[in-house]
Amino acid sequence: MRALSALMISVSLLMFGNSITSTLLALRANLEGYSNEMIGLIASGYFLGFAIGTFRSGPLINRIGHIRTFAALSAVASAAVMMVLITSNAWAWVFLRAVMGAAAAGLFVVVESWLNNRATNNSRGILLSMYIMIGYVASAFGQQTIKFGDPGSYELFLLVGIVLTLSLVPVSLTRATHPDPVDKPLLSIKKLYAVSPTSVVTCLVAGLISSSWWGLGPVYASNIGLSVSQVSGFMTAGLIGGMLLQIPVGRLSDRLDRRLVILGVTIALGAPSLILVLGGLLPGWSLIGTVALFFGLSSTLYP
Repeated sequence: MRALSALMISVSLLMFGNSITSTLLALRANLEGYSNEMIGLIASGYFLGFAIGTFRSGPLINRIGHIRTFAALSAVASAAVMMVLITSNAWAWVFLRAVMGAAAAGLFVVVESWLNNRATNNSRGILLSMYIMIGYVASAFGQQTIKFGDPGSYELFLLVGIVLTLSLVPVSLTRATHPDPVDKPLLSIKKLYAVSPTSVVTCLVAGLISSSWWGLGPVYASNIGLSVSQVSGFMTAGLIGGMLLQIPVGRLSDRLDRRLVILGVTIALGAPSLILVLGGLLPGWSLIGTVALFFGLSSTLYP
């Protein structure tokens, strides 16, 4: 575990910066007067880039290695975030968000392939659980940081750029050996669907919910009258819900048919979804609890 400490520090910085960026860009786009459709398109740019990066990062890692790939993509992500400050063109933001998504996908492939390479059958579960928990904690801190800045100014964007740049330092300086390149053929989505159609559909639904949450969640919170500080609390509540529900739902899926667990989570997800859609601005803790339940349940679908 000590050999992976540098990687975990880099993951913390990466997730911290990524969390700020998602909410910050949505709030800034709202301030710029972009329509909800355009804000959604900007968010979609990230996930389009993420999908492309997922397929393209493997060959890059095999060619130049994990550490160099991580360093290069961290620099690209940092530059893309700060370039938002030099243009207010919405389509340029879509492109820059796609670049961020592609870089983020490559970074996550580096991290997760590194972890899986170092894990044994006895340690894989706890190692990946720690990785997920560290990501949620860092993301929650990122959301709380937003309330100390002004989305209409430049400071938070520079902070993200600095943090993403610093994320490459621990990995670059580590003395731990990185995994050897592994050249394995990609499993097509068609073949994957043939093996487990329920998993593919569930991942698709989870991705749609997650992209909507990160892209339009801050806009929804702002439109129902929440301040910037309250928006950060709104988004943090969802992350806390995700942390609290991961282990219980995971244990349940180990004991029961996973298809039944997915069905149960999906049905349960309907209640907070309807409340958020129809309820408007809920009082205090009712809103926090509903948001925590909504994102907490939806975040358990993917793992």
